[in-house]
Amino acid sequence: MEKIILSKLRKENLLPEPESKKTEYYHAHKLFSLHWEIKTILYLGVLLLSTGVGLIIYENIDSISHQAILAAIGLACAACFYYCFKNAKPYQHTFVESPGLIFDYVLLLACLLFLSFEGYFQYQYNIFGERYGLAVLIPAILFFYLAYRMDHKGVLSLAITGLAGWMGLAVTPQELLSGATDFSEMTMVWTGLGFGVSVSMLALWLEKEDIKKHFTFTYLNFASHALFFATLAGLFMLDTALKLLFVFFLVSFCTAFIIHARRQKSFYFLLIATLYGYIGMTYLIFQIADEAGGDNSLYMMIFYFMATCAGIILFFSNHKKLLGK
Repeated sequence: MEKIILSKLRKENLLPEPESKKTEYYHAHKLFSLHWEIKTILYLGVLLLSTGVGLIIYENIDSISHQAILAAIGLACAACFYYCFKNAKPYQHTFVESPGLIFDYVLLLACLLFLSFEGYFQYQYNIFGERYGLAVLIPAILFFYLAYRMDHKGVLSLAITGLAGWMGLAVTPQELLSGATDFSEMTMVWTGLGFGVSVSMLALWLEKEDIKKHFTFTYLNFASHALFFATLAGLFMLDTALKLLFVFFLVSFCTAFIIHARRQKSFYFLLIATLYGYIGMTYLIFQIADEAGGDNSLYMMIFYFMATCAGIILFFSNHKKLLGK
């Protein structure tokens, strides 16, 4: 690409020969950045190490004393936390640069080791009894503190996930496949709506107070999916009387996130608001067509997909205009 541009500039006599040679030499010998490759390797290393610790515990739980396992995990976790607090920069409401290349990864490893330590302690000694919510809430509170103290979005994600689990939004794939999770009472739906609204309000309030404004995206990312998933679940499961309420929720959330997307010039939030809105609208139209019955419903569906395909093309072609760019 650079060669094509250089050749055009030469033909139009816009770039003198000496500068042209210098530019060509620079592009031919410029350094290749390994920044993201190194970060990816470090993240994979942290995940593999934490996974390895879990496998070692699982495979040697009968041959290694429980005290030795807990001591090893506890010492490693304490060493990581000591390194982080020793090298951390002072807290600021604004963005704080990482003090070193491996700092963020050591902090992430410390948090994962803490989860392993607490989980194994609960499994072996049942220190929390049947209060499983407390076992989830404690690391969530700790991770919120660490995320703000160390300015780490990854730890903030762990904290928000822990908060969601404490509120009852933890569902395993096995439970979904086996049907062990009961959605018929709408408990998960209302919890998801409450979680999404609470996290969204917290994010917007912190942004207004100018406290770690760069965390707003992480908060709203979790909140948006929780809100839309819960809204679509209620829309799919409820009868006609309450279905209108969730149609109102869907329209309101889509509108709110589109406004936020335009304000922040964020294609991501514009995309998810449009995507979830399209899913809800498609469901409603298909339900109306199914109730109408007859051959007209088939023609209606065909026309709908043709129209929406054209709409998708227009959306991607004009998304910059929609965002006000």
